Amino acid sequence: MSDSDSGSSPSSTTPAFVGPTGDLQQVSGDTQVQSSVEEHLGANTLRAELDDVERALARLDEGTYGTCEICGTEIADDLLASEPQLRSCEQHRR
Repeated sequence: MSDSDSGSSPSSTTPAFVGPTGDLQQVSGDTQVQSSVEEHLGANTLRAELDDVERALARLDEGTYGTCEICGTEIADDLLASEPQLRSCEQHRR
């Protein structure tokens, strides 16, 4: 008897992944898995962007917005115009 004839239960052959709440979720098909992964990654990206904006607002309140966190020099206005959440000058950018 081959593995495919062994009468495996559906739960052992249905794909599963750990969902955003940490629970094991069974899915039906690769499209659903890909969609869930993309949603999770998108949420993480949005959260990171929001965190950057919140840090920029805090720096504005502190009076340190527009200065490099590493060396203290001013960040160029054109860089801040395109990326207002920047925390370091051109020399110290990642």
